[in-house]
Amino acid sequence: MNASARIARLRGQLAEQATPRALVGLAVLGACLAFVAITSLADAVAAERAQAEELQRELDLRRATAADATWAERAEQSERARDALEARFWSGATAGIVAAQIQTVLEQAVSDSDMPRTRVLVQAEPRMLNPRASLFEAEIRGFDEDGQFLALMRSLGEHERMLAPVGFEWRRSNGATTIRFEAPALIGETQGAPS
Repeated sequence: MNASARIARLRGQLAEQATPRALVGLAVLGACLAFVAITSLADAVAAERAQAEELQRELDLRRATAADATWAERAEQSERARDALEARFWSGATAGIVAAQIQTVLEQAVSDSDMPRTRVLVQAEPRMLNPRASLFEAEIRGFDEDGQFLALMRSLGEHERMLAPVGFEWRRSNGATTIRFEAPALIGETQGAPS
């Protein structure tokens, strides 16, 4: 017996056994199933439409970005700004050479400012900022009895290499002063000796 004959036979059996109430219930059940299927399909279509719109917006943005010539200019400006900043970094073949350069400059500034009983400390091993740059920490301890701190900071502020003051402590009772600095450096590179 083939499939269409079986379906016809089942339909006949169902028609013989079905009551009008059962047929109404079956129709309501069929309508509910159709409603659920249509709602589910509508939700799926709406989700797909939203995803297609989002992809279109992203494509439009990428096309606009690719067509915008200012990105190349911005990249060049950023590179020039980075090069100008790195030109002020300390540089040397080794960390020891850079630490010695920083030590020399700090000691000269202390000497020029006449700050008495000073000690200059430069961290021998720097912290890594990124794969290219490192950061040295340095400290000057002394006694600021007559405002020598101002002359010291003026001298260091005029130096071509970057020495950023990051901490300052001063005791009024005896003039004990501690100044901490950070100095970015490019180790393994020589840009010329600092003056």
